[in-house]
Amino acid sequence: MCLQLLLIRSDLTFLSALMNLQPNCVPKSMRLNLMFDLVNHTSAPVDSNVSSAALEDLRSYFSKRIDESTTELRSKVNEVEFNVRGDLVKQQAWLRQMFHSACDILERQSTQITDIKKGLVAPVSTIFQDLLDLKRNDRAHEAKLNALDGQVAALRNNQLEFQNRISADLLSLSTQFADIVEFIRGGDAKKGESGSSSRPPPVRVERRPLPTPQSPRNVAGGSSAVRIPTFPRTTGTIAERVEQARRHLLESGLVISVEEAAERIRQADIQESDRLQRERERARREKRSRSSRRRRGF
Repeated sequence: MCLQLLLIRSDLTFLSALMNLQPNCVPKSMRLNLMFDLVNHTSAPVDSNVSSAALEDLRSYFSKRIDESTTELRSKVNEVEFNVRGDLVKQQAWLRQMFHSACDILERQSTQITDIKKGLVAPVSTIFQDLLDLKRNDRAHEAKLNALDGQVAALRNNQLEFQNRISADLLSLSTQFADIVEFIRGGDAKKGESGSSSRPPPVRVERRPLPTPQSPRNVAGGSSAVRIPTFPRTTGTIAERVEQARRHLLESGLVISVEEAAERIRQADIQESDRLQRERERARREKRSRSSRRRRGF
């Protein structure tokens, strides 16, 4: 009785294990047959030899299926592992190729950059040399300009000094000329003007032509008077004017000495001074008459 209970319990345990198995592990027909056998076995008297053989067959079958499943799983795992390893190897090879390609590209670029640098060294050095030459030339030009500025300043100073000397010389010459004229006029003063203390007006440099002197025949009343040609306008100092008058008379066919030419120039200056004095006196009289008429209301 105890043996039968043990067999029933073992059969129920086996049945529950059979029910929990995957459908693909045990065929459906075999599972049904096993279930019917177990039912019959539980309902019928149990034969220990038969049940032992059946259990042994079932164990061998399950062990076989387990071995097959294990082998299949191992083969699939090996296949997956092989595929993964192949993919990893391919990916590693692709990465290695990409790395080598990147290295080659970098090397080519570095070579090109080096070549470009080598090609630019000569032009850049030439440009820098030209810039240095330009700066050097600019400095030289600036130095020359500074030197020229100094020379121009020195020339201006010299010019100012020369102008000052010329102004002083002209002032001295004009003073000497005025003294000479005053001395000449003081020697031959006009009637009643020898004792006059008033200084005669300044004499112009350019003079009008001298009046034509009359010969002794014309003075005596003769009709056949010979007219001496007039002097041209003379300029410059007394000596220059005398020389100009004398040359003009020589060209006209008259021989005259230097003293006579100076005397004629002196007479012409006196006449010119008298004329200017008369003009000034006339202008004063006209001014007085206009002012008196204005006061009278005319």
